[in-house]
Amino acid sequence: MSLPSKKPISVVQLVPRLNEGGVERGTLDIVREHTKTATATHVVIGEGGKLAGQIIRHGGRFMPLPLASKNPLTALSRIQKLRHTLSIISPDIVHVRSRVPAWLHYFANGTLHFPTVSTAHGINSVNPYSRIMCQADTVICPGSAVEAHLKKAYKIENTIVIPRGVDIEYFNPDKVSASHVAKLREQWQLNGRRVILHVGRLAKQKGHEILLRAMAKLPSDNIALIVGDGKDKRRGRLAALARKLGVEDKVRFAGSCDNMCEIYSLADIVLSCAIKPETFGRSIAEALAMNKPVIATNHGGARDIIGDDETGGVLIPPADIDALVTALLAPPPDATSSRQRITEKFTAEKMAAQTLEVYRNVLAARKNQALI
Repeated sequence: MSLPSKKPISVVQLVPRLNEGGVERGTLDIVREHTKTATATHVVIGEGGKLAGQIIRHGGRFMPLPLASKNPLTALSRIQKLRHTLSIISPDIVHVRSRVPAWLHYFANGTLHFPTVSTAHGINSVNPYSRIMCQADTVICPGSAVEAHLKKAYKIENTIVIPRGVDIEYFNPDKVSASHVAKLREQWQLNGRRVILHVGRLAKQKGHEILLRAMAKLPSDNIALIVGDGKDKRRGRLAALARKLGVEDKVRFAGSCDNMCEIYSLADIVLSCAIKPETFGRSIAEALAMNKPVIATNHGGARDIIGDDETGGVLIPPADIDALVTALLAPPPDATSSRQRITEKFTAEKMAAQTLEVYRNVLAARKNQALI
């Protein structure tokens, strides 16, 4: 294998599905940014989803393969399909982004020997199943908490921290449609209310229950706008809790929304109530890019983004309802300079450039090994 020089590096990214979440957004961001600079070409392989079309629109290719199922009875056939697909594409490098695709690739790549990079998107339980994310030439960690976890748990050294990035051109307060924002305010009956925005999947670890219980202790002019997809059963449980707490009129479940720039513009303050440490905290970075003040739980990626000086945000103990209420009743943090911090440290462009450098270093190391 020869190291690509002037021609773009050919990359295959392996994901379970392409729906809503950090794995999917990170995959899409890399495709978009590398296509802009013509530094790498990407084929994304997975089970499809609503972002598959965006992969294509941003210059990548999408190939459907069943990489999400944990069913061991179908594993062999899926490994064979993946091996066949990789042998046809013959990429310079494979980038795995989740544990099931990583395991399938591990066995598929046994005779192919493609250089491999992984991104550890979560702080998962320490066990042999999770260890697969360390079986790569380089392990990318989206935050310092993830790197510390992997080094302690698996005693590895082949890690690098590359924070996820925000599309700073899209998340720009100067590009907001005022008329669109006004329509959304009318649609969700937000006029005259203080909007507390929570963005994230309707998953237990995101801490929606903490927010709902806090809403029961806040004045009636406060309203929680909850943006994010989830299973119907999970949404039903949250709606039932809102009814039990008597806060139905103070909560809006907006589901998944595409016009996130305008959504953030609606907010008076943005929350991240994660119970478990977040790998990065994309909604925090997006909100700060929009100069919106943030309240976030004091662990994981939130610490990296907000920083010790608490630029644009305030950190509170996880799962502490009283601390959240106190923070919401206090004057909001000053977010006037928060966009500058995000622009300097957490852009999609920087993430893509650093990831490209990882690809190049891995390929160079493989080439040197071949020459020995």
